[in-house]
Amino acid sequence: MHYGGIGGRIVGEQEAPQLHQMISKLCASAGLPKPKIAIVDSSVPNAFATGRSAGSAVVAVTTSLMQRLTPAEIEAVMAHEMSHVKNRDMLVITIASFLSTAAFFIVRNMVFFGMASRPKQEYGGCFTGMAHLSCGMDTELSSYPRPLRYREFAADRGSAILTGHPRDLISALMNISGTMNMCLRAT
Repeated sequence: MHYGGIGGRIVGEQEAPQLHQMISKLCASAGLPKPKIAIVDSSVPNAFATGRSAGSAVVAVTTSLMQRLTPAEIEAVMAHEMSHVKNRDMLVITIASFLSTAAFFIVRNMVFFGMASRPKQEYGGCFTGMAHLSCGMDTELSSYPRPLRYREFAADRGSAILTGHPRDLISALMNISGTMNMCLRAT
């Protein structure tokens, strides 16, 4: 069964028994329902989680990541993704993305329609309030990467707690970053 626009396919236990066993073990440790598992055919080593809640989550892993990492490293990466599911990071990121996009359109439309250059008397207090709102949103959302970094660090910590082996995630990230550097040089 194909999954969304990512080119992945949902795999059953017969197709990927070790991956299913790994995810089942992590879910039991985290107190989460088992998500659907997808494999994405890609030369870029990656893994990610999607879904609005733990009940609708899908965790995906690329073929490249599965080929390049040891089973312990893959488990650490999947524990990182399960931590994202447990922390509901996909929902938080979706909301933050929406707010960032809304702020962009408010500011863009104010400039496009010339509202920013007209005297505020034409719009009364409403314009001043909108300007403060959009500037405040713009300022707040310019720090958008900061919450994302925090969520990544929290997922790293969750991986270490779930697996009990923080060095496996460190090793996986070192292996992936070396692979990513090779991919970037090839392009």
